[in-house]
Amino acid sequence: MTAPVPNGIPTLAQLQKLCPLGTIELDGIAQKEVRAVFAFRDLFTALVDPKRTEGLSEAFHGIHARLVEELYQGVDPDVIPQGSPAISAIKFHAATVEHFTARMLSFDNQVDARGLANYDTLDVLEKQAGEATHQRARAYSHRFGEVLAAMRNPAIPVPMIQCIIYAVVHALFRDIVLACLYRRNPEIRFPLHRLLVLNIDVPDEATALQAVVGGYQVPLIMALQPKEFPDVVDSSMFEKPKDEPL
Repeated sequence: MTAPVPNGIPTLAQLQKLCPLGTIELDGIAQKEVRAVFAFRDLFTALVDPKRTEGLSEAFHGIHARLVEELYQGVDPDVIPQGSPAISAIKFHAATVEHFTARMLSFDNQVDARGLANYDTLDVLEKQAGEATHQRARAYSHRFGEVLAAMRNPAIPVPMIQCIIYAVVHALFRDIVLACLYRRNPEIRFPLHRLLVLNIDVPDEATALQAVVGGYQVPLIMALQPKEFPDVVDSSMFEKPKDEPL
């Protein structure tokens, strides 16, 4: 690339030569990073696959209802206390393990059975997310952090975690593409991502990354160019029209 203008920002012509329109060919480093992100996405998607956990929530409610029924079997309904009964946590967890075991035995292969077992880790995932939010928010100096730190139950619902993860995956792909462009052009010393229109298409089921330079932020590029007089100033630029009185 020829030397950029004095403020370090390239002209439109320079940018077009630097990053031409069309598909971006990723280098070896970028391809390796893309495969790693895809592998992470696939693992996470399998973890939260609703098909493997269908009916589990209803089953847990059923387990709880059965334990309640056993707890008050033979007790006069008029003396049963209001509110949630005090069921032993160990007893409930034991019943849950029995239910999981029965469901896992219904699968023909261990892969599907293990996928069902992974459902249990979602509770851990949500708990850890809430704890991390609470602890890290304490270190924030801005008001948003103070609000998060003050929340009594900062745990993040699993669907929100899913949205966050997928957003992070797309952000990682974008960063990989930009890093590839910077490696290809080590002389770049300006925020390339602000001047390009990048189209990075990664559908949920995709196994390949499609990155395209779709255009340029032309108004922004033109606004950033320094306004200078031409090197040669013609005297006629300052001459008055003949019909204008002296």
